[in-house]
Amino acid sequence: ISKNGCESEVANAAIVVNANPARPSIDPIAAICEGENLSFNSSTIADSYEWYFNSNIKNTNKSFDIPSADESDEGVYSLVVTLNGCMSQPATVSTVVNEIPAKPILNSNSPVCEGQAISIILTNNVAGLTYDWTIPGGSKLTTRDINIASANSSHDGDYTLFVTKDGCT
Repeated sequence: ISKNGCESEVANAAIVVNANPARPSIDPIAAICEGENLSFNSSTIADSYEWYFNSNIKNTNKSFDIPSADESDEGVYSLVVTLNGCMSQPATVSTVVNEIPAKPILNSNSPVCEGQAISIILTNNVAGLTYDWTIPGGSKLTTRDINIASANSSHDGDYTLFVTKDGCT
């Protein structure tokens, strides 16, 4: 710059252009059952982390857990990281929180006399269930209901049913 024939000293401005960080890496998340912990983790190294769910910041740590998750925690989460003042593009991960099936309601014809039929019926039937019975003597059955044509003393005892849907019991 010059004024009245005089020139000023030269001024320089150093400009640093930082690269935007790569899209962050998010560990895959397997489907869980309600009541279990939902765990999020990124292996990406950054200065800061912002996890979003439903357009709201959910957490600002590299890793975090949602204890006792329920179906309201199911959906798509995104992670944006900042490195050297520059923000990444978001990475996303989908979560699935499966409902635990309702406690089975059983109806039986107990007590029965020796030689009579035993019938145990599941009354709250839900589509997609698998059945795991433990019956007296430690035997296992995978039927919805139990029908024994002729009762004897080996059939006396507790019959326990666990139902499973989408991996949740």
